[in-house]
Amino acid sequence: MHASSSLLTFAVAAAIAAGCSAAPASSSGPEGSSDPAAAAADASASAAIDRVLASAWSEKGIKPSGDVDDATFLRRATIDIAGRIPTSAEVRAFLDDTAADKRARAVDRLLAGPEHDRHMARTWESILLGNEVKNRVVDRAALRNWLERKFTANAAWDSIVREIVTAEGLTSLGGARQPGAAMIDDPERAGEEAVEGISGPANYFVRFAKSPQDLAGTTSRAFLGVQIQCAQCHDHKTEAWKQSDFRSFASAMSRVAIQPVDRTKGQMNVFEVKDSRRTPRRLMRDDELKAIAEAEPRALDGTSFDDAENVREALGTWMTSRQNPWFSRAIANRVWAEMFGAGLVEPVDDLRPNNPAVVPEALDLLAEGFEASGYDLDYLYRTIANTSAYARAVEGGKESPRAALFSKSALRPLTSDVLLDSLFVATDLEKILEDRAPAKADRLKAGLRRKLRFTFEEDTESNGDSYDGTLQQALFSMNGGLPIAATSVAPSTVLESLVKKSDDEAIAELWLRTFSRLPTPAEIDEAKAFLAKPHEAGGDAADAPAERRGKRGKGKGKGKAAKLQGAGALPPAAMRSTAKNDRERGYEDLFWALLNASELHFRR
Repeated sequence: MHASSSLLTFAVAAAIAAGCSAAPASSSGPEGSSDPAAAAADASASAAIDRVLASAWSEKGIKPSGDVDDATFLRRATIDIAGRIPTSAEVRAFLDDTAADKRARAVDRLLAGPEHDRHMARTWESILLGNEVKNRVVDRAALRNWLERKFTANAAWDSIVREIVTAEGLTSLGGARQPGAAMIDDPERAGEEAVEGISGPANYFVRFAKSPQDLAGTTSRAFLGVQIQCAQCHDHKTEAWKQSDFRSFASAMSRVAIQPVDRTKGQMNVFEVKDSRRTPRRLMRDDELKAIAEAEPRALDGTSFDDAENVREALGTWMTSRQNPWFSRAIANRVWAEMFGAGLVEPVDDLRPNNPAVVPEALDLLAEGFEASGYDLDYLYRTIANTSAYARAVEGGKESPRAALFSKSALRPLTSDVLLDSLFVATDLEKILEDRAPAKADRLKAGLRRKLRFTFEEDTESNGDSYDGTLQQALFSMNGGLPIAATSVAPSTVLESLVKKSDDEAIAELWLRTFSRLPTPAEIDEAKAFLAKPHEAGGDAADAPAERRGKRGKGKGKGKAAKLQGAGALPPAAMRSTAKNDRERGYEDLFWALLNASELHFRR
């Protein structure tokens, strides 16, 4: 089996062309919510944002790009809302739908699905804990599962934030853990947060137990969009923040006692987090910590909590109040950045007066509507996705979408989580794992995600503008064989059934699975020509040539990519191809090439 370089070149070129093309789109009608009044309000908000953006474009003499076609819109919305590419069945159904409001209904369907809640939970897990916690102290799964339950219940954002800021309870069930196993998608941790006394968000305080400065800075940036940490060592030179402001805010956040309950070697540590009226002893280690401990607990606007019965509770109430000038704007700007690749304010966590939004009226409208919705996070996603600005096509040129006031879109690479979930969608990899290695399936999935996330240490504040191909290379250079097994003609695989279809049907299905669109006539012709060529035979994944093993060759990986070797190890028999002829081997190489193409690895 041998994937030719010409096909890879063809696939990459097709990806670039598809990503930068603008095709007519069907118009998006009224939002299809089950609540007609809410639907009308959301549609009105989207239209109002479009009007202020159009006014800004007109004032600056900016000509917006055209709309994307339906397939591109569905792929874009599915990636942004559900954290994966759409299935081929979803694409076919969407393209066959002739209703004027099908885009709005697709957005509603995605928002109602469990993958949206899971995607948001992973996003906020990374924002709150970072991606570098590799010990047994912080139970990431407990926090992530708690977040997912809150998002599934459509809990209001203000209540979620208050619960995080005031968290108390045990951090984990404990128990024996393999190194890092409880960090990402550990199947044994599912439902842990539902156990009485276990508090997922309590892990947030344990994460920063030794650094109340970082706790204060992360809390302020994540929930208020304010970089108060700039005043940690001295008064801010250009802003109003004083060192005393930082210390007072940190003092309010750190009024918490953290006691170890179980620190058995080789086990997941368990801590109990409780409110503390007194200064915790851990804050008396050095002069800086003592200064924080002795500072009067105050909010960023100067509101004192010195007489509060519960300081963290008072802080949470202040943070989420409608009088707070930052709370709604911070989350509105952050979700805008998720959907557009950049915030109306950049960096997303820097809402200072000297750093205004590029279109201030748009941020005002979004934040005000969010408050009126009762702090409904889905309101933000729905309102943004239903704007015509969200459906703008990618255009070339050096000017970023933000610099162009969001009059155009831009290619941006998928994160490791989204790329891995998209790989699962394209290849039915989950079904392969469950069929071929049922005892290892959950652990294999968790291991893949954990190794990818921690190996590449993605910046949780990055807008994703940069891409060096390292993640793509690593995914497909894993000698463990999961990607190879997924692209083989073998039981349970996509190709097992596809090779029985006509070339036109099979090629169309592969394009739908990988690129979320139908192939062009030229692509069909080139794919058929490729399939007609001789293809090298191989017994199983371990014998596959370099193009399907990874360019480094077996056992020769170096650096970060090498750490992934074996992340998805399957038994040799489970990876064996049953391809019987050149045509079937050609489909293996074609599928492999499409999975390597940049069109799969970028959001367009």
